[in-house]
Parts: sequence; structure tokens; C-alpha cells
Amino acid sequence: MFQFYKITIDEARFQEQLKNTGLSMKKIARRMMGRVAGTIKKEAKKNVTGLVLQRRSGDLSKSLSFKTKPDFTAIIRSGSIYASTHEMGETITAKNGNYLTFKINETWVKVQSVIIPKQEFLWPVIEFIFSTGKANALMDEVLQDALKKLFADRSAPEAKA
Repeated sequence: MFQFYKITIDEARFQEQLKNTGLSMKKIARRMMGRVAGTIKKEAKKNVTGLVLQRRSGDLSKSLSFKTKPDFTAIIRSGSIYASTHEMGETITAKNGNYLTFKINETWVKVQSVIIPKQEFLWPVIEFIFSTGKANALMDEVLQDALKKLFADRSAPEAKA
């Protein structure tokens, strides 16, 4: 059952590249993963609001969230109870009785089960962001910004007391 996707990058490679810069690796790691996860969330919301799924209440879109960690991971999840049904597909069967009963176009219908087809809204975005190199470009932007700030701070004249 879909609950969340975890994304990671090669921490050893990153540490090697940051050696001797004086930058906080943990802070930059969180920023990098935040930029990637935020982009994934933004693009997945587009899928939820009409490209893959039709928006009704907006609960699924509103429930998308992410959390970054300093170990180069980000958790992207949805708090919606039906997110996994859309992402993975599901067969719903009657619990109390032999039939599910519901109304379609003013007609009551009785069935033993309903198959909800897979309508991925999150995984295709994750796959696209990482397979096209966009994730690397986003992380590189964060690192470049940090390096620019570092070198700007080092080259600024020191204030004299």
C-alpha cells in the first residue's frame, strides 16, 4: 500500500565535493532535497487538479507534503486516505454483506466489488524529475547559490572596529 516515497542521493559523493568549503553539509542537504521535493509536490498537484485525476474537494492536492532530513533524504507523502487507492489501484469489496450498493445517475446499483484502476499522480513525477536530470539541476542550483554566498562572504572586506 502506498504511504510515501523516499528519495535519496549519494551522500559520500556530496561530502567529497564539499570538503574544505566550510559549508554546513546538513543545511545544504536539506535545502537540496527541499528544492527537489518541493518541485515534485508542485508538479504532482498539477496531476491531481486535472491532468490525471479530476479535482473534487481538493483534499488530495492539499494533503501532499514533504519532509527533508540532513541525511540526503526526503519523504513525499499524502495524508489523504484515498491517495494509495489512486496511486496503486485497488479492488473494493463489501465488508458487511454480499454487495456494495451505491447510486449512479439516479439508479441504485448492487455489485460484489469495484475495481479502482491505478491513476498514478506522484510516481510519474518522481520518475521524470530524476530520469531527466532535473533533480540534479535543482540540487546543483542550491549548491551553486551556497557557494556564491560563501565566496561573496569571504571576499567582502572585513569591518574594522
